[in-house]
Amino acid sequence: MEAASENVGVAASMLNAVLATLKAGQEGDALDLLKCGEEKGIEPDIVSISLCTSLLLSSGDDGSAEDLLGVARKKVRRKRRRAEAAARRKGGGGGKSAFEKADCRILYEDSSFAIVYKPPGMACHGGKDKGKTLEDALRACWGTELSQITEAAGIVHRLDKGVSGCMAVAKTDVAAAKLISAFFKREIKKTYTSLNVGVPDAEEGVVEIPLGFMKLPARSTFKVVGVGEEASQLQVKTSTGRKHQVREHTALGLGTPIISDPLFDKGGDKIVPAAVKKLREEAPKNCFYLHCEELVVPVGVGLTDVDVLVTADVPDFWRLGVESIINKDRSF
Repeated sequence: MEAASENVGVAASMLNAVLATLKAGQEGDALDLLKCGEEKGIEPDIVSISLCTSLLLSSGDDGSAEDLLGVARKKVRRKRRRAEAAARRKGGGGGKSAFEKADCRILYEDSSFAIVYKPPGMACHGGKDKGKTLEDALRACWGTELSQITEAAGIVHRLDKGVSGCMAVAKTDVAAAKLISAFFKREIKKTYTSLNVGVPDAEEGVVEIPLGFMKLPARSTFKVVGVGEEASQLQVKTSTGRKHQVREHTALGLGTPIISDPLFDKGGDKIVPAAVKKLREEAPKNCFYLHCEELVVPVGVGLTDVDVLVTADVPDFWRLGVESIINKDRSF
């Protein structure tokens, strides 16, 4: 906390890391840490509030948890009003039919949260020149039946615009806090599949390359599930959730960039076979070959007494790649 005056951002990250280690029975310590942080100029962010709220809920202190959720609602109210006004200008509404018309699908739903399919080429939330977003589609589908503590209509994590697949969406504030806490503590499991230029040297293994400007630890486990002519299909599981993690780990750690990834697939047409060139050409605008195929939300987040496991098929434009360059019967 004493370091806050020198670097508030680092101190806030350290505060969240400490809060994530606390267990049931230590909720008083969590609240004391929040108070101490505020005294040192560290305003609690949505992660801090979610970690504390989840701890309070697990101990049965629903009243204190609701007080913290009230703080979170107040913090995002202005930004939500702007987002909601922008959604009205875009022409919101339409219910689930409008949601499906946007190529989104509901994969799982209860009264607390949902897991949806985000199509490739769709940004998660607002910004200039981003067109219709997942946030717009969610507002059309559920309207005000979404968490009020998230800035973007119940969205508690994100996929890059060019990526498709499973995303969790909070309908209640309690579910939002639990989901954000679970993502931060790496309790939610995500599995990706990708089509890549080249073939890794090993059939399976681990990539551990620090990522981001702070060079934070990042760990991914990969397995080759298909091999073709200078191309491969990988299954990747992330133990951390850094920005662009799968994209960077496959490109920089394995030397196999994801096909059509605008950040890393820049090797030039001369070094790849015709099949890969064709895949680059066939990929729709702003889309590439990375897909979150499975999401596992642990028991206790929603209303079920078991883990929620949801899978999503790859987009249709992938099928050309799987059929033309990947031979699952070929030995590694």
